[in-house]
Amino acid sequence: LLTHLRRRAALYRPTQIVALSAALGTLNGFPEWLGATLIAEHERPVPLQEGVVSPSGRFRYRDSATGREHVLMNVFPTIPEMASGETPRDVCERVAVALGKELLARDGECVLAFRFSRPDTRALAAAYAHATPLGRCGPPLDALQVNATGREDSLASTELFARLERGVAFHISDLGQHEREAIERAFRSRELRALVATSGLAM
Repeated sequence: LLTHLRRRAALYRPTQIVALSAALGTLNGFPEWLGATLIAEHERPVPLQEGVVSPSGRFRYRDSATGREHVLMNVFPTIPEMASGETPRDVCERVAVALGKELLARDGECVLAFRFSRPDTRALAAAYAHATPLGRCGPPLDALQVNATGREDSLASTELFARLERGVAFHISDLGQHEREAIERAFRSRELRALVATSGLAM
């Protein structure tokens, strides 16, 4: 496709393209190869704090404004050491649940967690629903149940309804478009406080 577009441009029949991406870092000369004008935006409406949290509850992060490193202790109670039969991944899952539980205990705090796969996304949403008493997330649940009348729900949809009953949702490609859009609206409006998603989420 890109070669075809370049060929059209060489024949003085250019095609206007607007391409958007929030994931690309180093472009390696791609805009120049395509003959495009790059417009990059580096400001963030919400400051980003990149850091690492350990099972001990210690959060080490770098301030995005100053570049200085900070450490917060006891972000959540210490996670027990890896039990027999557990893997490091299991411990990471328990850390994610403990951190989410601690954040959601604060008034008005919202949690958006990303997972690499759809099964992991659904599993973490289930863990949040079990660990955090958020209560029913009514608006999206009511709207989706009305739209679901008269059709057989997929397993993902049925599971989503169960999670929303406990104030948690997940966002994956197994859901219908209307379901994903309802979840996005609810999270933007803060009616939904806990959302677990794959990288396909576009807010």
